[in-house]
Amino acid sequence: MTTKQAHRDMHIEGMTCASCVSHVEKALRKTPGVSSAVVNLANETATVDYDPGQTTLETLTQAVRDAGYDVRRETVVFGVQGMTCAACVGHVEKALRKVPGVASVAVNLATERATVVRHQGSAVFEEMRQAVDGAGYALVQLEERSTEDVDAQRKQDELRILLRRLIFSGVAGIFVLLASINVLPGINDLSDQSRFLLLFAVTTPVLVVAGWPIYHAAWSAGRHRAVNMNTLIAVGTLAAYAYSVVGTFAPGFFERGGLEAEVYFDTAVIIIALILLGRFLEARAKSQTSSAIKKLMGLRPKTARVRRDGGRLVLSARRVLRRRCHRGAARRGGAGGRRGA
Repeated sequence: MTTKQAHRDMHIEGMTCASCVSHVEKALRKTPGVSSAVVNLANETATVDYDPGQTTLETLTQAVRDAGYDVRRETVVFGVQGMTCAACVGHVEKALRKVPGVASVAVNLATERATVVRHQGSAVFEEMRQAVDGAGYALVQLEERSTEDVDAQRKQDELRILLRRLIFSGVAGIFVLLASINVLPGINDLSDQSRFLLLFAVTTPVLVVAGWPIYHAAWSAGRHRAVNMNTLIAVGTLAAYAYSVVGTFAPGFFERGGLEAEVYFDTAVIIIALILLGRFLEARAKSQTSSAIKKLMGLRPKTARVRRDGGRLVLSARRVLRRRCHRGAARRGGAGGRRGA
């Protein structure tokens, strides 16, 4: 007798290149009970088939985190009907925590609300509703916005933040570059030490504010003995920045060796700006692609005409597809049972 395999889509945060995909897939496939793991960089998802008897979604999440990445979570609020005391609250919370993909649950008896933190793409409402029904209560969906709308809003927010960082680093990068080659009015009159201090003052906020996500991702990967594109960017920009800081505040270090103190603040800032430009264009392209796919999916028929018992019925297309899937699974299960016998 074969154990039924669970199929989950996990939304991964922090991936930027093919190397990240390889790290996440390797971490998931090494987890006991995982039969397959396929990671898609474009939509930032990992499709995992695993044995629920050997591993859990929390174990898979921890494997992704150990690789230096994270699994996106979302908070949803549902209504709960039928609760009368604190014991009811405990029963509902216990039932919801058993649903795969639920990270935490908080049920409020006074407001009859259940706040659920779940892994995005898992723990769908129907699974939670059945779990609460089994405990003797009713779960009611309150949110008006669909998961697709929430995800689209999240992507738009990320795009706006990325655009702000791009503009900030781009403007600063142009200033630092022009000041470094002495073509800005007034900069030529400054001494080298004063000019270096000015470039340091402009460059440091760019690396701290605009470059922080890059350095954070590189540090997370390094802590787990992994490297990715963020590692390369961090090493290159910080090397140029550190060299320039020494040239600014300790020029004698170079002069003792017969060298002239130079700074490369413009290199660090321009690299950050160009990387953010690439990521902004990539994020915008992915957002437009996702929007086009959703519009295409919206063209699917919502109802289907079914001939049954000599008559014609109009049913939900989703219901018809679900029934066909159940029949297919039953036939496969029966065939598997006969082979096992």
